Amino acid sequence: MTVNPCLSCGRCAQCKEGRAYLCSRLGSIGFAADGAFARRVVCPAANCHLLPDKLPLEGASIAEPLAACLHAWGRGGGRAGEAVLIVGAGTVGLLLLQVARERGAGEVLVVEPLAARREKALALGAAAVFDPARDEDVGRTLLRERGGVPLAFECVGRPAALETALRASGRGGRVVVIGLFTEAVPVDFFRLFVQEKTIFASSAYTDAEVGEAVAWLAEGQVAWKPIVGGPIPLADILPAGFGRLSDAPSSHVKLLVDPTG
Repeated sequence: MTVNPCLSCGRCAQCKEGRAYLCSRLGSIGFAADGAFARRVVCPAANCHLLPDKLPLEGASIAEPLAACLHAWGRGGGRAGEAVLIVGAGTVGLLLLQVARERGAGEVLVVEPLAARREKALALGAAAVFDPARDEDVGRTLLRERGGVPLAFECVGRPAALETALRASGRGGRVVVIGLFTEAVPVDFFRLFVQEKTIFASSAYTDAEVGEAVAWLAEGQVAWKPIVGGPIPLADILPAGFGRLSDAPSSHVKLLVDPTG
C-alpha cells in the first residue's frame, strides 16, 4: 500500500467541505507525526491506499508528489492545447510535465539548470528546455517571441524561479506556485495589475487525487523509472542519500530508502 501523509481533524469547515488538505489543524506524517525513515510507520487506516498488483512499490513511491501535480494542474485551470512552462525539473517538475502532456497541453517548455535533468525532460516529452544559467532571460524571451505562455508552474521555491514564471506568463497569464519557499519574496504587483495575471498557490492534494495518482502509475500513464533511483539502506541515508543529493544533484532526481537495510 501507499499512504496519504496528510493528517486532518475531520471536523473543521474545510474538512467538512472535502478540502481536508486545508484543515485548520493540518499536520502530516513526517512533521506532526513520526515519519517513514523507520522500519515501521503508524498511520490512520483511512489514509492507506491499496496498490494494484501490477504497480511495484518503487513506482508507488511517487504517488504522493504525483497527486500534488494533479492538484496543481487543477489549480491552474490547465486547458488542452495551451502552451505550458515548467520552471524546475526535479521530481515535481518532471511529473508535472507528464501530467500536462497527459491532460492534452500544447507545447510544454522546461527551465532547468542541471543538464542531466534537462535531458530527462526532453526524453519525457518536453518541446524545448532552457538553461537559466546560459540562455538569455527565458521569461523575457518567451514574452518577446510569443507573447508569453498562458500557464506557468514554479516548482523550485526560489525567487528567481518565480520571477521567470511571472515574466514568461503573458497578459492574463496564470502562475501556479508549487515550490516550497522558505523566505519572503518581493512581487511586482503593478505588473500583475496591469496585465491581469493570476497567482495560484498549490500545496497538497485531496485523498481522491492520491487514488488517481495510484491509478495513473498502475496504468503506465506516468513514467516513474527515469525519476526514481536507489534504493539505499536506511543505515546509509546520511552519506548515500542526503550527502549524495547535496554533493552531486545531477546523479539522481529521487532516491528511495529501504527501511529494512
